[in-house]
Amino acid sequence: MLAVVILAAAAAAAQLQASDGFFYETTTLDARVHVIMRPDPVRVPAEGNVTVVEQSDGLIVIDAGGSPLGGRRVVEKIRSISKKPVNFVVFTHWHGDHNLGAPAFKMAYPAAHFISTQGTYAAMTGNAAHFYDGYQENWTKVKASSEKNAADASRPADERARWRQLALDAPLIGKAYAGTKVVPADIVFADRMTFEDPVAPVELMFLGRGNTDGDAVAWLPAQRILVSGDLVVAPYPYGTESYPKEWIDVLKKLEGYNFAYLVPGHGPVMMDRIYIDSVIALIEDMRNQVEPLARQGLSLDDIKTKVNFEPEYRRFAGNDTLVRRFFRQFFVDDMIGCAYKEAKGIPIVQNGTSG
Repeated sequence: MLAVVILAAAAAAAQLQASDGFFYETTTLDARVHVIMRPDPVRVPAEGNVTVVEQSDGLIVIDAGGSPLGGRRVVEKIRSISKKPVNFVVFTHWHGDHNLGAPAFKMAYPAAHFISTQGTYAAMTGNAAHFYDGYQENWTKVKASSEKNAADASRPADERARWRQLALDAPLIGKAYAGTKVVPADIVFADRMTFEDPVAPVELMFLGRGNTDGDAVAWLPAQRILVSGDLVVAPYPYGTESYPKEWIDVLKKLEGYNFAYLVPGHGPVMMDRIYIDSVIALIEDMRNQVEPLARQGLSLDDIKTKVNFEPEYRRFAGNDTLVRRFFRQFFVDDMIGCAYKEAKGIPIVQNGTSG
């Protein structure tokens, strides 16, 4: 009987692990470099990739998980990788799916320092920090809407299955955000910051505004590994309150590095420039379609009825209706607005109101 109870408890724990979405897998790129990531980058909620670099005297971790629970799970993974302390945690940008796990690092590694660019620090201590107020409570609404979508027979079966998964996950996701707290950096850099090491030196850089106004990039010259944050995201890019023209310029700078591996903000590790080329072409197409219409004096609403990005939908989402929906919601709609503002000379401000 005891054995049956133990097995039942183990099965229940496994079911919880499999249904809460906050489980990770580790990919080793080098004896000194590991990437901790969600196996399904489309599954909600978004959780950014975490890169762990083992230097001689400790670890540098790039991004921190996207929730208090996510941070704790990432810390568990890190402890299975190395017994060395985490000396530094780098935030690639202010979006919470890359840094809301920071409290777990403060608890596990009290001596650790947190690092970001000036732009990211300003966002995390300004209006953008309030975007997460009430975040936990919002997930109670997600369960009801997901159940409704899952029951909609007009939707394809694979999309309905994802909505069913989200309806199952939503209550646990809400609990995962209990105690959410923004932890801004205590070390801030402007353009470049270097951590020398005989085996795994790390260079942090701000190459210009792109996905946000403070995107940090990490370059590991000895391993030829480039960590991009959300400047590169797969299977589709994420862009809200972003800077189209400057983003293209930064992506071209990334392509100038002789990398063996590129770790994107979300999605699998890349070993070539094909996907980056696709994102550059996408943003260029958006600018080429939106800017002439904006200069003719058309309103943003009118422009949205005239542009056509179906080729891009096919390229980044194929026939997956849910990925198409997310691609529109988290990139296309907002980026049309960003390209419009850019053409009209209207400032683009990072304040967390769009995503």
